[in-house]
Amino acid sequence: MLKFQVMAAASLAVGVSLIATPASGVYTLSAMSAGASSVSLAPGDSFVLAVSLAGDIDDVHTSAIFRTVFSASGLTLLGYSWSAPYITGGVFDDSTPSAASLPLFLTAETLQGTGYPSDTIDIEFSNVTGNATSPPPIFSTGTLLTMMLRLDGNFENLPNEITIDLVPDTFANGFEPVEVMTGEAFEIVVVPAPASVLLALAAAVAMPRRRRSN
Repeated sequence: MLKFQVMAAASLAVGVSLIATPASGVYTLSAMSAGASSVSLAPGDSFVLAVSLAGDIDDVHTSAIFRTVFSASGLTLLGYSWSAPYITGGVFDDSTPSAASLPLFLTAETLQGTGYPSDTIDIEFSNVTGNATSPPPIFSTGTLLTMMLRLDGNFENLPNEITIDLVPDTFANGFEPVEVMTGEAFEIVVVPAPASVLLALAAAVAMPRRRRSN
């Protein structure tokens, strides 16, 4: 749901007259975990998903709204953390679910209301940099936000994979909208045993067998 007017009101609330310059390029919003675009998980495994913005050195913004969409149920959002100068749980953090309501198993009921698609498992992150007592400082590029997620449920009841897509709503530098495109979807591969066990087994199979001495 579009909240650009809410962001504009937040900027006015801090009593700042902000002169914004148009972005020099286009941001790319992407999600990765430990630098990879996929991860293998067994039920009970957790991981950190980093949402990052890539762009030109002159690309800046002061507010962000985007949704994170999951192709299937099975994940619990343990927590999230905005990168500075955003403030997690601050006066302008209007994310759904809120940081205070976590951990939360994600379902189609997590994010509902006018302007949101029905029967979709998604969450929305919405924030303005800084706080109510200071002008909104700019954010350029790098990790925008991190999510801590856990795969929950029985292996038999989980899909073979879960994809995670990022859907930008509104990014702005002051009152000037900033163009944002998205990278490839993030993929979770569901495995019947902890990923660490599978890796250890694979390594054991790959090791040459020692000859038995007579």
